[in-house]
Amino acid sequence: MTHPSTDPPESAFSPVEQARSSQRIADVIRRTILDGRFRPGEQLPPERTLAERFGVTRNTVREALRNLEQLRLVAIRHGSGVTVQDYLATAGIELVSALLLPEQGATAELFDDLLEARRVVGQAMCLHAIDLLRRGSHPALAGAVAAFTAEAARDRPDVPRLLSLDFDVQNQLIRAAGNRVFVLLHNSLRHVYERAAARFTPLMSEPRAVAAGYQELLTALQRGDREAARAAIMLVYDKTSPKRRTRR
Repeated sequence: MTHPSTDPPESAFSPVEQARSSQRIADVIRRTILDGRFRPGEQLPPERTLAERFGVTRNTVREALRNLEQLRLVAIRHGSGVTVQDYLATAGIELVSALLLPEQGATAELFDDLLEARRVVGQAMCLHAIDLLRRGSHPALAGAVAAFTAEAARDRPDVPRLLSLDFDVQNQLIRAAGNRVFVLLHNSLRHVYERAAARFTPLMSEPRAVAAGYQELLTALQRGDREAARAAIMLVYDKTSPKRRTRR
């Protein structure tokens, strides 16, 4: 996070280009909130004032504020104005994409948090899926594993593609278990990671070992050996996760 400026928070609001102006306005206001220039409980300037400062119509400002409301950064109450929320108490995983932007001052600690979330949440969903799956073949999962294995076997694998294929394998595993909420949660995690894919290339330092783990997962599921399947997914996460850091 960047340090709050001593200038009045509304000084960050100036005319914007008309193209996609509502999104640009939402981006500017979002940055001022995440920078701490507006604190939780404080109100944003009225729509009319924002429209004048940005040089746009009130409808454009209203659309931008609705975008921020969807992120749960602000609460809009007719007759009471727009109140800034404590995003750590109200926002969801989708806000991480904004926090990862360079202009938001993304820190190494934030990337560590994201990797830890991948290990804990992703692994838990995969293990849960294994517990629910019945013995047998799973064609979609097998196809995803085959695609990952083929890329991993190349002399110079495409690491961004490997990271994407890795998500494909786990997504198919979670889908096979039938919990749509877990599938959607996994999709949200994937969207966040893809926004900063270049930072996660070290996760694929041993792609052939990861492919072997996925092959063992398939074999174990086919014979109904849940213990072996769980061991296989644990191996995958061991090969694609950094060492845990100690929090002070």
